[in-house]
Amino acid sequence: MMENARRNLAELSLRAFAPAGVLVLAGSGGNGGGGLVAARHLTNRGVPVAVAPSHHDSSMGPVPRHQLDIGTRPPLCILSSCA
Repeated sequence: MMENARRNLAELSLRAFAPAGVLVLAGSGGNGGGGLVAARHLTNRGVPVAVAPSHHDSSMGPVPRHQLDIGTRPPLCILSSCA
């Protein structure tokens, strides 16, 4: 459900705002994981996305930590590690 909801959020964001870039503030819980899913979908559609996690990935809950791991495959700019 999270995947579908956040994919739809990314699509709505593209239609409503046509962003030139996006900053996602991701917390350590499920909503942070959802933000990371939306970030990945925006990146896949060519929008530059930077992610600012509120916690180091080792202190994140399992859902956002998993999404952060997935997000590093199509490279997201994680502010603690991007150049």
